[in-house]
Amino acid sequence: MNKLLIALGLATTVALVGCSKEEAPETGATTGEHLENAANQAGHDIEDASREAAVETERAMDNAAENTAQAAD
Repeated sequence: MNKLLIALGLATTVALVGCSKEEAPETGATTGEHLENAANQAGHDIEDASREAAVETERAMDNAAENTAQAAD
């Protein structure tokens, strides 16, 4: 969840910095293109964070099951 919030915060920061510039960035991309790229990156970051959270949750469940089995012995 923290990684999701960090990713959204970074995307917001990039968007705000991109909007505050009046001239075209050095890349030649428009502010809209930068915002679109930031949104795409945020989407990928969210997917990665969700996938990682699922893996960590599964690992925690496995550990809990193993610890429960050991405690039962």
